[in-house]
Amino acid sequence: MRTTPVLVHRPRVPYDRAIVRRLLVPLAFTVLVAVGLSACDVSVTPGAARVGSETISRSTLINAVKSVAADAAFICTVGVEASSASISIKGAGSSTYDTGFAASQLTHLIKQRVSAHLLAKLGLTVTPAETAIGLTRLEVLLNPPSGSSCTKGGTTAVSDLAEPYRSVLLSEQTNLDLLATHLAGVPFSAAGLASYATAHEPTAYNACVSAILTMTKSAAVSARSAIESGQSFATVAKADSKDTTSAPDGGVLGCIPTTEFQPPLNTAVGALQVGQLSMPVEFTSGTTTGFVLLLITGRQAPTTLEALDALVNAEGNAANTEFEKAEATTNVSVDPEYGTWRYVSGDYQVVPPAGPSSGYLADPTAITPPTVPLG
Repeated sequence: MRTTPVLVHRPRVPYDRAIVRRLLVPLAFTVLVAVGLSACDVSVTPGAARVGSETISRSTLINAVKSVAADAAFICTVGVEASSASISIKGAGSSTYDTGFAASQLTHLIKQRVSAHLLAKLGLTVTPAETAIGLTRLEVLLNPPSGSSCTKGGTTAVSDLAEPYRSVLLSEQTNLDLLATHLAGVPFSAAGLASYATAHEPTAYNACVSAILTMTKSAAVSARSAIESGQSFATVAKADSKDTTSAPDGGVLGCIPTTEFQPPLNTAVGALQVGQLSMPVEFTSGTTTGFVLLLITGRQAPTTLEALDALVNAEGNAANTEFEKAEATTNVSVDPEYGTWRYVSGDYQVVPPAGPSSGYLADPTAITPPTVPLG
């Protein structure tokens, strides 16, 4: 049976350096060797890693690993996002953690410090108001997708993280958002983001959209001809649209951020004027190709977070490039027992070692990780 293309998706991550996606990269390593993190190693030198002149101690890494491993809501969301990856927390030995899991947390500890150094170099300081936006954004990013088996939302996922690791992830997220707004010349505030959205209404405002989905171009052309001949969009949508969600409502999808439309529909939505009917737009969802007619019935001002998402989607490449330069030029060294700092698949990360070190000690206080669904 032929499946129906999906018109709108709900991207969990609005740009490629957001928290959740960076969590997935190291976790995708299906490493079976174990890392024994000893609670007795709190004063071991040189520590887990160094970023410039700053040392990340082994106790800091231990805290991070335990903090995430104990947060069922956090692990569930990451598990759903990495539905095709194997997420291992416990290591192969007794009272140990998986090396890939430990490497993912060390990656965040390093990135937070690199981003902080970069902001200092640019003369930028994060304010409490900016941190508040960053916290809300992090909570939204860690909301599980609708329909998943996760029972807790992003607010719980963040609040259940133990300090100081919760502050590390919040700082990392806020630093990168501040970098993006700074490079775009926009104040990182509700008022600044609202002004940005007003100046970029076609792409930053939520588009109130109706759609007619067909499986062939000829059917889309026929539907468009019927509308041009005087039939209402709603009437044609109810009769001809294959989108079972919107067709009963006359094709109404609602008022949606442009970024949530599947490409190239997002581009088409941004280019249309209010009241303008599109030509048939071909797009592919999964393995299925469809043709859609779009009608913009209005535009609504976005929330602060929606405006920030729109800015990052439009301007985020500059921030990504700047941050990547900082990662490449900052002197980062990782204790070989934990892995190596490398550029892999378009991102800098700690790549776990190929085998266990004889110098590791099992952690007698290692917790039993929560049992979580993987989507």
